[in-house]
Amino acid sequence: MKKSTPYKIIISITLLLFAITIPARAQQSKPFELSVKLHPLAFINPERPSLQGDISLTFRSKVGLDVTYGQRFMELTPILQNFDSLAINAHGYNLRLELKIYNINLIGFSNYKNTKEYLSVGYWIVNDYSNKKMEYYKNSTLNIDYYGLHKKMNVFAMNYGVTHSTNKWILEAQCGIGIRSGHYNWINSEYTKTVHILYGDTYSYELEGHKIFPHFNISIRIGYVII
Repeated sequence: MKKSTPYKIIISITLLLFAITIPARAQQSKPFELSVKLHPLAFINPERPSLQGDISLTFRSKVGLDVTYGQRFMELTPILQNFDSLAINAHGYNLRLELKIYNINLIGFSNYKNTKEYLSVGYWIVNDYSNKKMEYYKNSTLNIDYYGLHKKMNVFAMNYGVTHSTNKWILEAQCGIGIRSGHYNWINSEYTKTVHILYGDTYSYELEGHKIFPHFNISIRIGYVII
């Protein structure tokens, strides 16, 4: 798979984080603090099971830069919905870059021990291939179509979040608003828009083409610190 320009940019930033922090850690100095975490909940994400983790760089506990990467390793939907066939091999990745501002106390969570509030701006990419099922009418006959969906999406968002740390575990809750720009392409589909009539719960935002729509997200992540 050809690496996109955003992919190369984020990989370069990740390498830069290591380059910046290695001298500081060697001198036991802490203007910068580096951590590497795994995200176990991503492993059981029903929409996109992924092996996922992040690298976080924090400057004087006030400003943080997080780079998150997740690689899809399987898909659950065909299993849960008993698909008769698969159109493609599911694969894909997601990349996220987020700049966080700590030392805020908007709601009061920061008054609790080992708890921080933050505001952030984020940009992330989803490049994913998955299997889908739809029903459509051909004349008066109801047909089932198993097809592949290639989703390539860019998200820009502003977020509010809270983190709570206990030993090597970090619990993070976040809500955000922004905008999504996505391109959707169907692979090996038998459905023809000008001939067939859709039936059922095929989501409008997954119809083929380019779409821009609002983004609203509430998420919970658990991180296990390995460095």
